[in-house]
Amino acid sequence: METLVTLLLVGLVFGAVMTLLNSGLRIFRDTNQRDEAAQAANVALDRLVCELREATQVTNPGPAPSISNGQIEFIKADLSNPLRITDTIPLNASWDGPAFHLMVRYRFDSGRYLLRDVGVQQSGTYSETSQLADQVSGLKCTCRGQGVYAVELSVRYHDIVKTHCGTVLCPVLR
Repeated sequence: METLVTLLLVGLVFGAVMTLLNSGLRIFRDTNQRDEAAQAANVALDRLVCELREATQVTNPGPAPSISNGQIEFIKADLSNPLRITDTIPLNASWDGPAFHLMVRYRFDSGRYLLRDVGVQQSGTYSETSQLADQVSGLKCTCRGQGVYAVELSVRYHDIVKTHCGTVLCPVLR
């Protein structure tokens, strides 16, 4: 009888410990996924703000005061263009031509992703799309005038919405 009571008590203790470990692991997984979504949104917002700082023209949103929900479009210099660093280009070449500029569009799609579309301005089409963040619930850009833009990126994880904000001054647009 004593052995049976001991086995019952050991079983209860092991059951309680397993329940605690299982719930602790579930909480850790949820927290980790939420933090990863927030970190991806922060990285995406940093990239967007950095690229927007290089903009030579912003097409969406329009002039101040203007708000764009779900999409930001702009044109920036193509600094990765290999023609910029060669010695074969004539001195009178125009660096302001559409062949040396990229069209960039950040958009929030219905699948809750933040996407970045890029294309050469000369072609007029976006040729490359990449996914930057997951669990996105909103993208908003506000033109405050004088080349100042405020960007908000919201991330939803279950019932929690966290908004990441950034403000950028586009020196070329001042």
